[in-house]
Amino acid sequence: MSQSYKRRPVLGAQGTERPAVQSMAWNTNLRGRLPITCLILQVTMVVLFGVFVRYDIQADAHWWLEKKRKNISSDVENEFYYRYPSFEDVHAMVFVGFGFLMTFLQRYGFSAVGFNFLLAAFGIQWALLMQGWFHFFEEGHILLSVENLIQADFCVASTCVAFGAVLGKISPMQLLIMTFFQVTLFTVNEFILLNLIEAKDAGGSMTIHTFGAYFGLTVTWILYRKNLEQSKQRQSSVYHSDLFAMIGTLFLWIYWPSFNSASSFHGDTQHRAALNTYLSLAASVLTTVAVSSVIHKKGKLDMVHIQNATLAGGVGVGTAAEMMLTPYGALIVGFFCGILSTLGFAYLSPFLESRLRIQDTCGIHNLHGIPGIIGGIVGAVTAAYSSPDVYGEPGIVHSFGFGGYKADWTKRMQGRSQIFGLLLSLAMALVGGIIVGFILKLPFWGQASDENCFEDAIYWEVPEEVNTVYIPEDLAHKHSTSLVPAIPLVLSTPSASIVPPVPPTPPASLATVTSSSLVH
Repeated sequence: MSQSYKRRPVLGAQGTERPAVQSMAWNTNLRGRLPITCLILQVTMVVLFGVFVRYDIQADAHWWLEKKRKNISSDVENEFYYRYPSFEDVHAMVFVGFGFLMTFLQRYGFSAVGFNFLLAAFGIQWALLMQGWFHFFEEGHILLSVENLIQADFCVASTCVAFGAVLGKISPMQLLIMTFFQVTLFTVNEFILLNLIEAKDAGGSMTIHTFGAYFGLTVTWILYRKNLEQSKQRQSSVYHSDLFAMIGTLFLWIYWPSFNSASSFHGDTQHRAALNTYLSLAASVLTTVAVSSVIHKKGKLDMVHIQNATLAGGVGVGTAAEMMLTPYGALIVGFFCGILSTLGFAYLSPFLESRLRIQDTCGIHNLHGIPGIIGGIVGAVTAAYSSPDVYGEPGIVHSFGFGGYKADWTKRMQGRSQIFGLLLSLAMALVGGIIVGFILKLPFWGQASDENCFEDAIYWEVPEEVNTVYIPEDLAHKHSTSLVPAIPLVLSTPSASIVPPVPPTPPASLATVTSSSLVH
């Protein structure tokens, strides 16, 4: 048995070949539009970086003068050595974790990983500029350090969350446009929440997950496809696609403590954030398995629940991660997040699609939306009931920034600030999602028609694995007067066609070979 590859055609209703990139209602050929858009965006980034971005002193060649001035004895005290390990983990989550988590669709693996790669690569550049103008702008320049990279990845993580709602239904052109606007809105929302309202959100339950989830849900609501049922068969998974998606789950689950603690202050705050996240994630796994088994008539587990709801604890504990939540408190948060997320996948997602016309491909409402709101509420309650007895007087001042112009700031005021931050994130997501949704609804972005959604072959060259079986020469002569050519048998792999191709029919001479004759 030998193996070869060929390009997979797309077949029409009668099995006739037609171009994969031409849908019934839309022109999905992006040969002119996508290259021009990518090049314009990248050239714009080059120009803006050239004008505005400079190295931070700790990344600049003048660092040795700074060491001398501040009497720093070792390069190990450079911020890079404290922050870069966390950055590596967050970076892996964005590009590998989110990318592979969305490969569960049987014919959309290329697009899940590839388009996630595309949006993240563009998004981090635009985020470095946007967040730089708001947070790191000094003397006319954005000062770039490893901390900027972490914050940019946080911003892009929110975009990856929103991508999950529209997965399989938008073109790469639409995705780039959505990323541009979402990064912009995210940065504005984050600045208001953290700098003006002065809420705390270490792990981004409000700024990343709540905002990203409801932004994506609003966009997909505006982009509602009434005939999406025609692509329903491809919206399911197969054994190997679920296995690939589980790789993404494990990457996210393992690195989530770094995600929630990456931007925290060094020392006890960062240490505590990692511990709380670790415990909450562990608890959500057990409750997810329990509920998944209970709601199935035969007690079986659903892979969709295991891939997603097991991560809900990391989302739910995000806002309060660096607070004195206590270890058992972190377990309680993960306990309830796992339960509610699993129930959401089982009962809420079908309701949202059938009654509210929200077609949420990945179920981001259950993994990011509901746990994100829970995280915001947990953060508000934890802040409102914080006390010097638990934190110590210096500890509570350090943790919540009390002191200076906030000398009269009380813990109840901090709790209200947290609630305002949650409501702001929801409002920004809903209003921004509506506006961006209508922009993406314009018909010239190269989106596929309803019957061609969730299909890689619309935008990708998709190879098909073909196994060729050669009939032994003596057997062919024994049962046929003429030579029987080798018959290529196409394995039943997921096809890129709308109607699966029919495998070739073997000649009569081969069909007459019985099992008894094979013994001879």
